[in-house]
Amino acid sequence: MYKVIGRGIVETDYIYDPSRKSYKHIRKIKWTHKGEWEHPGQAVMKTLTDITPYTDYVQKLEAIFIEDNNSVIIEEPEIKYESYTKNDFLSEVFMTAERYDTLVNLLKTKKNIILQGAPGVGKTFAAKRLAFSIMGQKDTSRVMMVQFHQSYSYEDFIMGFRPSKNGFELAYGPFYQFCKAAQDDDERDYFFIIDEINVEM
Repeated sequence: MYKVIGRGIVETDYIYDPSRKSYKHIRKIKWTHKGEWEHPGQAVMKTLTDITPYTDYVQKLEAIFIEDNNSVIIEEPEIKYESYTKNDFLSEVFMTAERYDTLVNLLKTKKNIILQGAPGVGKTFAAKRLAFSIMGQKDTSRVMMVQFHQSYSYEDFIMGFRPSKNGFELAYGPFYQFCKAAQDDDERDYFFIIDEINVEM
């Protein structure tokens, strides 16, 4: 929880390797750093966490390796995202062109929409692809999704104090971090998807 033991570049998607004796669920990594460094605060206790939207946290982690003179930072290539158009959306989502245009216009005008329907009909799938079609590419770094549940609080979503090695420190939630990233990149669209908004009627 308080140590960083490596930094690497993920080179593959998820792979199941039955030939391995243990840890059969893997991704291939090109390790750029191996060692032991002090982690800034307490690390999240999850197997795999996408920290991309937590810009302050990412900068703290990167600073560890920049300050380490014995390590060499390998320059990572620019990510090129697959293009995604209105036609791509209509070929994947069961929706008419007129309904698509209505959704896009509403989203651009109101800045938010709510998709309502029974579970399993593809609301989340459609929401992500709607965002991609407006952006013109499958840029996952500009689309973030959170799922609300009973234990999810303001402190988790926006900001709050969390236990750390030396007491408590202010931790910023995904919505705050995502908004900051969008603020610093005001020439491009960003989309925040809230999944499972359950409202009692």
